[in-house]
Amino acid sequence: MSRLSTKFRYFFTLALLVCTSIAWAVDPTPPALKSVGVDEHLGARLPVDVTVVDASGKRLSFQSLFSNGRPKIFSPVYFGCPQLCQLITNNLSETINGLPKDVAASCDIISFSFNDADSVEEAAAFQAHHVSQLKYPELGSHWYFVVASQNVISEVTNALGFRYNRVGPMDFAHPAVVVTLSPKGNIMRYLYGISYTARDLKLAILEAKAGTQKSTVDKIWLYCYAYDANSRGYVLQAMAVMRIGGALTLIALVFGIGWLNWKGRKK
Repeated sequence: MSRLSTKFRYFFTLALLVCTSIAWAVDPTPPALKSVGVDEHLGARLPVDVTVVDASGKRLSFQSLFSNGRPKIFSPVYFGCPQLCQLITNNLSETINGLPKDVAASCDIISFSFNDADSVEEAAAFQAHHVSQLKYPELGSHWYFVVASQNVISEVTNALGFRYNRVGPMDFAHPAVVVTLSPKGNIMRYLYGISYTARDLKLAILEAKAGTQKSTVDKIWLYCYAYDANSRGYVLQAMAVMRIGGALTLIALVFGIGWLNWKGRKK
């Protein structure tokens, strides 16, 4: 009876493992998110011969933006975004408020719209809202909110390794990330998620100033997704959580089988 019970447990555990493996193989990723993500291009330089338009309607070249010898915090967002981009930029301003003033004042910030339909007026409204949250208002003069043509957007996002998809007339699926750049425009570090600690941002700025490249191992993926009519809100991607849960289940099952086998041999 004991042997039959042990064999049954082996069979049951193996069946669970197989079922979980099958479930793991099924990709729950919505089609719009298949190609969304970030390919880190550490050391690569953003194109400096492109032209953008700031919130006042002034045309600026990246060459002029990178000519002052200051490191940059580069935030790819779009100004018509109803949720994620607002959170990213709100939290960025809060984190800047937590920095020592000399560190915050030592760099420039570029909020770069990857939606070619964003207007100067939208950039100005976005700027007014977020700059007003700064503890030191004078830092607002170092924060640029820019729009660009699709050709420029493609050049810049390709150089960053920033991959996004349009999922509606005015909506995009995209990762949440800010990038620090050296004074010459070279990519130094990627920071993922909707918020960053003042300590992490301070270190990233200092590394960018020194020209030190740092890869990010722990990536927190958050995606801005399409409007969901049923929930009357924008759906965030839960694929990462599902995959982590599947991985932990597989690990638990493998250890469980090993433990049952060891216990059976011991008996």
